[in-house]
Amino acid sequence: MKKLILTITLIFILVIQTFSQNTTCGEATPFCTGTEYVFPAGTGGAAELGPDYGCLGSQPNPAWYFMQIADTGPINIFMSADNDIDFICYGPFSTLTNVCDPSNLSEANTVDCSFSGSETENVAIPNALNDEFYVLLITNYSDTEQNITFSQTGGTGTTNCDILFSDANNNGPLCEGDTLFLTTPIDPDLYTLQWIGPNGFTSNLTNPFITNVTLADSGLYSLIVSTPTDSDTATTQVIINERPDTTGFTVEGILCDGNQIILTPNNILGGLTYNWTYPVDETSTDVPLEITADVLFDTQGIGLSVSLAACTSAVITKLIPVKLPIVPVVIGDDHTCFDETAIISTSEEFDSYDWSTADTARIDTVLPGSYTVTTIDSNGCIATSLPFVVTNSTPDAEIVGIVPFCEGDSILLTASPSPLVFPYTEYYWIQNGDTISTNDSINIENGSIQLVVIDSKGCIDTIISSAPSTARPIADLTVVPGTPRVLVNTQIAFSDNSTENPIDPIVGWNWYFEPPNDSSFLKDVNYTWAKPDTGDKLVTHIVISELGCRDTVIYIMRITDRPFLPNVINADSNVPDNARLKIPFLEDYPNNNVAIFNRWGRKVYDKDNYDNSWAGENLPAGTYFYVVSAPELSPTLKGTITLLRSNP
Repeated sequence: MKKLILTITLIFILVIQTFSQNTTCGEATPFCTGTEYVFPAGTGGAAELGPDYGCLGSQPNPAWYFMQIADTGPINIFMSADNDIDFICYGPFSTLTNVCDPSNLSEANTVDCSFSGSETENVAIPNALNDEFYVLLITNYSDTEQNITFSQTGGTGTTNCDILFSDANNNGPLCEGDTLFLTTPIDPDLYTLQWIGPNGFTSNLTNPFITNVTLADSGLYSLIVSTPTDSDTATTQVIINERPDTTGFTVEGILCDGNQIILTPNNILGGLTYNWTYPVDETSTDVPLEITADVLFDTQGIGLSVSLAACTSAVITKLIPVKLPIVPVVIGDDHTCFDETAIISTSEEFDSYDWSTADTARIDTVLPGSYTVTTIDSNGCIATSLPFVVTNSTPDAEIVGIVPFCEGDSILLTASPSPLVFPYTEYYWIQNGDTISTNDSINIENGSIQLVVIDSKGCIDTIISSAPSTARPIADLTVVPGTPRVLVNTQIAFSDNSTENPIDPIVGWNWYFEPPNDSSFLKDVNYTWAKPDTGDKLVTHIVISELGCRDTVIYIMRITDRPFLPNVINADSNVPDNARLKIPFLEDYPNNNVAIFNRWGRKVYDKDNYDNSWAGENLPAGTYFYVVSAPELSPTLKGTITLLRSNP
């Protein structure tokens, strides 16, 4: 008797004569040649998804059957109904195990198929071989209530009409304490089932189970499948393994984050596998286990279980108090000036220090550079600081712009930094103890000067220099004739009489005569103002030293002429110049006197330092005599002048 094994949990129903419809492949019932099958076709249903239904454009109201070949030969099956039915037949298969898998119900395994509109169909299996299996699907395409009849009508092949299947399985191998599940695909509604096993076990359940199994539950379990006329037995071997035990582990090493520690099981036995689990999702089977300590061990712990064969002990989890190392923080001077050293240390105390300079004290004296320190704290944890950088600057300023300059002038002095140092952020110009400017440049007239510059790191450089001015020449001149009043057309000799600085001799002379705006660049010069160019004349004399120092002297010349009198004045004229006696150039002769006499010799007017004001007041028209005298006027001017009146 053949055994049907469907590992995808298919339930096959053996029916000698039945009148029910099996709507899925897993519910397929056996078909026996020599027997006519009549069953009421279902309506309103659809075939399961997955199989390749070949020529069937649709698969309404399916009914599934299987058959096992008893005698080799062709088999013809005739089907009939009142309305349209269709079919597809799959095979051959060497076993029914996984036969309902879509990969088996495929085009490659299709034997025969029909999607005609007829109410009758013929299934042809051309060359069925002994012990082969076939699967048949019949569909009620018309979806009407009707009976479908089918039976073998031809062919020399036959099917096994005595198929009775039993199949027993379990979920082993198991470990002590697990739950044993006994399973079978047999439908208990069609068969009588009885399980018999070790340790006095019996059960009539389809899929019984045993909780918390022991080694005594190991052994062979039998399933007896019975009908009123026959029975079949299947067996399944249950393996239960001893579950190992562990007694924990020990930890060696300094428990600091990042340190290497060693974990050793308390009972190391051959044949056992030691399973370590630790954060984060890390595993190992090393014995002993050398790992890097992590602070997560303090909160999540490390677990150890032991495996023997397929059985694993319970996990023992131990919290390990791993400490975070105290990372040293270097503090101190991060910048030095010139050749100074820096003092650095840690912000808190440690048990030991190892500076990158090889010093082992808390405080270290260093030159500019980058430094770290490795420390051991009170927990024995080792940590290294971040690099601490000590920089250095050497400000080296100079005063630019000191050149010889003239007394009374000023020069611009500028602070000039070296391009290799930090930019200067502060400037102080100091003279006579007082800060006179905080800019990077200054105008200075004379004396010593001090420049103080401070760079961005506070380093200071001081420069002291002097900017002495040079005494200017003293411009002077001599004039011949030596009087400021000179008659027009007289040649005048101008000579340089300046005083020069012995260390800065005079090298240039400039003469300017204005008007008429003549000039000369000789040391001494003769100059003449010609008629009618009279009046005050400005003479400018400029001397220039070798260093360019200058001085200027200005001399005013009075160019004059001999006075002269007009012949006539009209006392009643509306023109003031015609109504007064004007004597040109007389003002250039101080202490002068003008006297007017009538024709009888009587003096009618007398005026010292005449101011051009006589208009013949209260005198009749006529001829008068004048006498004009002055100490510097020679000879005295004498003559007549006619006084006119409009109304005599």
